[in-house]
This record gives sequence, C-alpha cells and structure tokens, in this order.
Amino acid sequence: MNRIRIFAENHLIFFGAIILDLFAFAANLFAARWTVFANAYSHTVFRFASLRLSRLMGIFHVSIVECLLFALCILGTGDLFYHLFFSWKTRSWKPLRALGGHVFLLLSFLYFLYTFNCSINYRRTSFSKEAQLNVTENYSKEELLKLCEYLVRELNTAERNLVTERQKAMESTTLSPEDPEDVNFLLVQNGAYIGQTEFTPEPNARWLFHAGTAGQHAMEALGNRYDRLSGLYPYPKPVLNSWILSVQQTTGVYSPFTLEANYNRSIPYYNIPFTICHELSHLRGYMQEQEANFIAILATCSSEDNYFRYSGYLNGWVYAGNALAKVDYENFSRLYKALDPHAIQDLKYNNAYWKRYEGEIAKVQEKVNDVYLKSNGQSHGVKSYGHVTDLMLQYYEKNGTLDIHKLS
Repeated sequence: MNRIRIFAENHLIFFGAIILDLFAFAANLFAARWTVFANAYSHTVFRFASLRLSRLMGIFHVSIVECLLFALCILGTGDLFYHLFFSWKTRSWKPLRALGGHVFLLLSFLYFLYTFNCSINYRRTSFSKEAQLNVTENYSKEELLKLCEYLVRELNTAERNLVTERQKAMESTTLSPEDPEDVNFLLVQNGAYIGQTEFTPEPNARWLFHAGTAGQHAMEALGNRYDRLSGLYPYPKPVLNSWILSVQQTTGVYSPFTLEANYNRSIPYYNIPFTICHELSHLRGYMQEQEANFIAILATCSSEDNYFRYSGYLNGWVYAGNALAKVDYENFSRLYKALDPHAIQDLKYNNAYWKRYEGEIAKVQEKVNDVYLKSNGQSHGVKSYGHVTDLMLQYYEKNGTLDIHKLS
C-alpha cells in the first residue's frame, strides 16, 4: 500500500497533465462539432482572458514568447545533456525517463494553452458572417475591375498625402533635402516611407513604436463599428531576431502561449501596418487567415494615419490585382501602370526582399502551414490567404467603400 501511495504522489503531476490534455482534446472535439460551443467560449472566456492577459503582456515592449523561446533552447539543451550524462554515468535508463517526463509535461502545457487560446477559435462564426456579408466566389469580372479601380484611386490619394507630409516635414527642418541620409531620416521618423529600395534604412525604434500605437488605434476604431472587435488592444511586438521569420517567409506570428501579436520588423515598410493589424485581430479570436487579412484591410484603410491607409490599399491591390490579372490581364496592366511610381517601387522591393529567402526552409514551412490550416478547418489551406479578395468584393459591393468612416 505504501508503494502505491508513494508512486501516486510522485506521479500526481503527470496524472494532472493527462487530465488537462483530455480536457483540451474534448474541448477541440466539441468546438469542431458544435459552432455554438466555439462561439460561446470565444465570446466569453477567451475574450475575458485575452483582454486582460494580453494587456498585461503589452506592458513589455519586447516579445515575451521570443525571450521564452531562447530560454527554452538554452535550458532544454542543458537539461538534455545533463540527463544524457547521468544516464551514461550511472549506466541507467532512469535519467532518460526523467527527461521524457519533462518533455511530456512541457508539451502537455503547450497543448493546453494552444487549445484554449487558439484552436477552439478556428471553429467560431466567421467575421464575414457577423458583418452580414454573403460571401461567394461567383463575382463578375466587372465587379472585380470596379474594386481594383477603387483601390488604385484610393492608393494614389494616400500616396499624395504622404508626399505632402514629407514636403511639410522638409520645410520645417534644417536637414538638407539634397542629402539622401537626411531625407531617409525624415521619412522614417514621419512614417511616410514610400518607394523603398535596398538602400533604405531599416525601421528604427521610434518608427516601430509609432506604427505599433497607430495599429492599436486603428483596431480600436474598427472595434467601435464591430462589437466583436471592441476593446483596448495591447502593443504589438517587433521580434528581435527577424531572420527566423524571414527565412520562413513569415511576416508575423500570433502567440497563443503569451497572447501576443508579434511581427517581423525587417519586412518591407508597407507590409508592417497591415501585418500589425492582422496579428492583433487574432487577439479577438479571429484565427482564420483570410478573416484576419480582411480585418487588417478594413483597419488600415480606415486609419487616421496616412501610411496605414497606404499600406491597406496597397495590400488590397495586391490581392485583388492578382485576381484581376488571371481573368483580365489587359485591364490589370492598365491599372498597374496607373499606380504611383512609389507604389510600384514598393512592390518591386517586396518581390526582391522575399526572393532573398527562397529555399528549402521556406518550402517546408509552407507545407507545414498548409497542413496546419487544413487541420483547423480551413479546407483551402495556404490558398485561403487569397480569399480576402472575395471578402473585399462583397464588402465593397454592399458599402461602396472599405473605409468604415464613410459608412452611413
């Protein structure tokens, strides 16, 4: 009897981990079978936890999950060699069993957090349905052309506003407009970097802070229109080691383990505002990528910040323009030529940037991501990233704009 009691006491934590795993597994099954359960959880428990814990994490302007990942690599490696050494020294399997136990407990804890901070939300009602959009793929070529013309028109307007901002900034400073370094400094400081090239300096801390706070305001303004997006948003975190994300061809990451919105600070400037809003939307439980992309389009296109508007309309053009090129290349070519030269240069730089990181790692990451998305109910896998065009078409047809401030 004493041996049984000692065994139970020593393994109580493992019994607890197994129970939590079964609880999480059951929650996943319920969410997959009953949308009502997923909605109830997402609208109550997750929202309550996300609003509070994400704000707590937002106090720190560095990525907590990135720091924990580095710490895990160091401590995990140390734990591995420690147990391997004692297994060799004692000629026993006991240290390796202990190592296996550590791995099991860690994975159980991560699985539990992932389930209740992420995977259940994949099964909730989509934002498009909540916004009463009747989304189909049966849109006409004329409707797509009309949307693309609107995006180009608004994009060029945002670009002209940015040029005006730049001129005013140059007039109010003693820096030389003839010195490329001075011009670059002003553009970065004022968040008006357009026409990026390989010689453009990377974002500095001041600009990233500006972009982060502008992203918070943009999402909070969108939340005033759509209740499910309402509430305060935490500060989005630029990761320190951006190479890790770039080599995976990734612009941002939502961390369900720390409830943080993280983004790649080294990507082309015009992608940063869009990515910030995309990742912040996950904090309201909208996990499906096409939904997050669409929310990011609405948030950036409706922002009071001209650079965010530029980012929103340019990203919207990329999605809709790619769709137009497949069905009406002649009009696509006409509209592409109508784009402001700064926007064309930004698109060229974007292609050149990602070309640097093409390779086997990126291919493997895409395959893994495709399986991941399909396993969470997104039947189109990575192709679902392009379905934002359908959402834009329906929204524009219904409202005549992507700017929520112009809605009646």
